[in-house]
Amino acid sequence: MRSLILLSAPAMLAALPAAAADSPPAAVPASLMNKAAVVCAKVARSGRVLEVFVVRSTGNPRADGDLVDYIRQQRWPEARPGEAGRDSWQPVPVAFGKVAPPAPPAACAPPLARR
Repeated sequence: MRSLILLSAPAMLAALPAAAADSPPAAVPASLMNKAAVVCAKVARSGRVLEVFVVRSTGNPRADGDLVDYIRQQRWPEARPGEAGRDSWQPVPVAFGKVAPPAPPAACAPPLARR
């Protein structure tokens, strides 16, 4: 069975995208199995991923690209009234298969070229 673990200190990203009943998670690309990394993601109040980039690589450029594409396809549950953390950059450790997720950085922000 393929598994995805998404962990983050901010409560807004602690919920797995699969919690959105109308949007099942996308199939995990084979290149991501038994890989772990950290991405920074910006999720809209609607649950749509606005932007994402890798801050700790899987060690494989192809897998990193597949990871960015995979995260972009996910949807988080819609934000509850007053919920903080949406529309801001959040670190998201990810692990697929039988590997542990790496520790998240304290904060994340887009590379200077993207600002």
